[in-house]
Amino acid sequence: MNAIKQIKEINPLIKPFNKYVYHLTFERRLSKNTINGYSYDLKRYIDFLYLREKINSPSKIDNSNIEKFIQSTSKLKATSMNRLISSIRGFHQYLYQTNMATINHAQLLTLQKTGKKLPTTLLVEEIDQIIQAVDMKNKYASRDQSILSLLYGSGLRVSELIRMKLRPKKKLILY
Repeated sequence: MNAIKQIKEINPLIKPFNKYVYHLTFERRLSKNTINGYSYDLKRYIDFLYLREKINSPSKIDNSNIEKFIQSTSKLKATSMNRLISSIRGFHQYLYQTNMATINHAQLLTLQKTGKKLPTTLLVEEIDQIIQAVDMKNKYASRDQSILSLLYGSGLRVSELIRMKLRPKKKLILY
């Protein structure tokens, strides 16, 4: 493991990678989870380029290198592959815009189609069980039952329910 750590430390592509992560963090202000996902993908990518393709400069990356990396990760699910492709496209766009590369070789990468999953639904009996499961000895039992009934009956999302405000006259207002 120390040998792998040493290789990563001497990988000359780590400097552009770090600059890109800095760009994502402080200039684009992406979420921590997005940055962690992109970083994970791009670390694998730059290690592949350096260790397997013997590339030591962003300007030496070409279409065939990107293609080989994508093929080496072909067992990923479509959603994971799409994040990987987005990470690579963003990295190469940054390299091009900052003049670390003269051509953006990743601009033609296309995302895979992903199937849309239908949401799972509950039966009416299951909803009734949930509503009846509220402990009526609790001080807020009627409120909790009302919330559950409102969510089910109206189809509101929890985030929409949270934004609802009670006015002094006890009228519900949606924002």
